[in-house]
Amino acid sequence: MINNKKSYAGNDGVLTGTATEMFFELAKNVVEIQPQLLESQHNKTPIVYGSSFMIQLYRRLEVGINPNLEIGRFLTHKATQDLALADHIPLTLGSLDYQGKNSQSYTVGVLQKVVPDPIDAWSYTLDNLRSYYEQITVKQQILSDIEIPSLSVKAILETEISELAYELIGLYLGSVELLGQRTAEVHKALSDSDNPDFAPEPFTSFYQRSIYQYKRNLAGQVLLDLKKAMPQLSPEDKQLAQTVINRQEQLMLRLSSVLDQKITAMRIRCHGDYHLENVLYTGKDFTIINFEGEPQRPLSERRMKRSPLRDVAGMVQSFYYAAAVALREEIQNGTIRPENVMLMEQWGQYWYSWTSATFLKSYLAHSRSESFIPKTAEETQILLDAYMLEKAVYEVNYELNNRPELLEIPLSRILQLVEG
Repeated sequence: MINNKKSYAGNDGVLTGTATEMFFELAKNVVEIQPQLLESQHNKTPIVYGSSFMIQLYRRLEVGINPNLEIGRFLTHKATQDLALADHIPLTLGSLDYQGKNSQSYTVGVLQKVVPDPIDAWSYTLDNLRSYYEQITVKQQILSDIEIPSLSVKAILETEISELAYELIGLYLGSVELLGQRTAEVHKALSDSDNPDFAPEPFTSFYQRSIYQYKRNLAGQVLLDLKKAMPQLSPEDKQLAQTVINRQEQLMLRLSSVLDQKITAMRIRCHGDYHLENVLYTGKDFTIINFEGEPQRPLSERRMKRSPLRDVAGMVQSFYYAAAVALREEIQNGTIRPENVMLMEQWGQYWYSWTSATFLKSYLAHSRSESFIPKTAEETQILLDAYMLEKAVYEVNYELNNRPELLEIPLSRILQLVEG
């Protein structure tokens, strides 16, 4: 359908295949396109055709263009002018679109170029953490008097990575530094346009208030849901949840900090759901995928322009999750003995802090002069803190509904951010 730009009429509308010029360029050299159905993802069914193409079919359709298609086309066009960018995004080659009789259109599927031999960055990170925890366990390393970096933006810009961090975390720190650079490069590409759908827009006092109101409403609803779920929680989670509920006033005060001063930065189109599972590691570099935003949110909300620091906060939260999940796995398989759990939790914090500081330092080094980064470190810190806290609150809701066994992680994260 895509190759021949065919259309098929149904009872209530027309399904049409469309292709880009890049599709036809790549298709010239394709010999094998045997389709293979891959394991379904959260809201998509992926099908791979040989080593060349992959189409993602959406299982929940909404009126309007899917951001993964819209941003994919935009970045693919940018990649024709910047060949380096082409290695760090999945090139968008075509789509399947449905036009209803009522003139409403839907994105049914997106065709992309296959990224050869990748693993997702989440799996790559957990592999690193297994080696890290094993190394700490074998060395019986003591944490006293060891520097754990602050995640203050001012401090990060002045901090040099310690030799011990390089020794213990290894080559992964270099990978994280590269990921910070690639993240900044994609944000730069997304901010460079006169197209009204992508042209940067300024922060306004009204927009700052809307950010606060959204976060406040989210936190209020999540805390209410947490109270209702208390009878079903384990004793440990119940105690943590009650502590979070008791900190409601403190939590709301932290969220209101986004109103404290004017933000001198532009808003742009962003990834919208940026974490380690939406990045592929190719062995030497990274490709950023799945630009559709958080699938549970309405399409109109996912197409909004925001501070890209929201993406950055999502990745920092992903590092926190990775350290916590990997530690749980080591405890469950018996590698870490019960009497060492508290010490290893501290070493998990050490890994998270140095990894996050390295990522942030690299990201800011490659984006600091861009219009979407606030002019002062204080403003940058306010936005970063607000988005990290929002992400933790959002994930309490997600874990309550999907993975209650992991609820402890975002609850602990909220307390860390509120009390830190």
